[in-house]
Amino acid sequence: MSQFTIHRRASIAGHNGGIYALSKGPSPEQFFTAGADRFVALWNITSEKQEAFAVKLDAAPYSLAFIEEEALLCIGNAEGKLHIVDLNTRKESKLIDFHKKGVYGLAYLSAQKLLVSVGGEGNIGFWSVPEFKLKLQIPIGEYRLRGLAINANESLLAIGSADGLLHVFETEFFNEILTIDAHEGSINCIAFHPEKPIIVTGGKDARLRFWNASSGKKEYEIEAHNFAIYDVKFSPNGQMAATASFDKTAKIWDANSFDLIARLEAPELKNRRSLNCISWVSNDEVAIAGDDKLLSLWQIQKDDSKNR
Repeated sequence: MSQFTIHRRASIAGHNGGIYALSKGPSPEQFFTAGADRFVALWNITSEKQEAFAVKLDAAPYSLAFIEEEALLCIGNAEGKLHIVDLNTRKESKLIDFHKKGVYGLAYLSAQKLLVSVGGEGNIGFWSVPEFKLKLQIPIGEYRLRGLAINANESLLAIGSADGLLHVFETEFFNEILTIDAHEGSINCIAFHPEKPIIVTGGKDARLRFWNASSGKKEYEIEAHNFAIYDVKFSPNGQMAATASFDKTAKIWDANSFDLIARLEAPELKNRRSLNCISWVSNDEVAIAGDDKLLSLWQIQKDDSKNR
């Protein structure tokens, strides 16, 4: 039977407030972080030091998207503004004032060269890249939009709302093809299963729910945490998933069965505070950040030897 060991490889400090978003950077050893201190910083996770890059905003950054082929960092802030930073010049190339409340999610449709943004006022924006002209807007309602995910072949876009509804769009004409009453309270995070036609949602109700991406039928659910789930991400090879929660824990799951592999909490975590965001470094290393102001790197090792 398979056993797993997990240990913290590094904890990188630098923010003066909780970390709200993570994004991979220009190279595999670089990660962007966005914090309540209104800074976006770039870190080298090998040297565990900050790179010569930082952006100071007028309001806290809530979301990040790095567009590698254009060398552009997109930042959504608490006041609804989109900051576009050119990494070649290290300067802001565009400031977009569209959303009326915080920008809680950003994602990039690479085939169509469209940045998708979702706001606290209930609107979806679609922006041409690299011009960042508004190509389409879709009003969902008066509730905050937070969860946002695109499937592997970019044919489906899923967006979660604070009223618990999951909205699924096809990406040719952006027609809504499914509307699912998914959670009691806000949907905070969404991920498409990398190997199954399943949409995974995490909510304020602390549950993970699994939805058929074609029919919208609920396949199953688990009581994953004690309080709100803030992020869910699959490993690059699709073998594991990680979740982060307001209950101050992160968990690692078998992506096929969703059996629990590991639970990260005190004393493993340095501070007992909300964990907000996750990004996989590789198939066996995950980055986790939250209100403890730290970017923590965890290595997961599988031992296939049988217990005796």
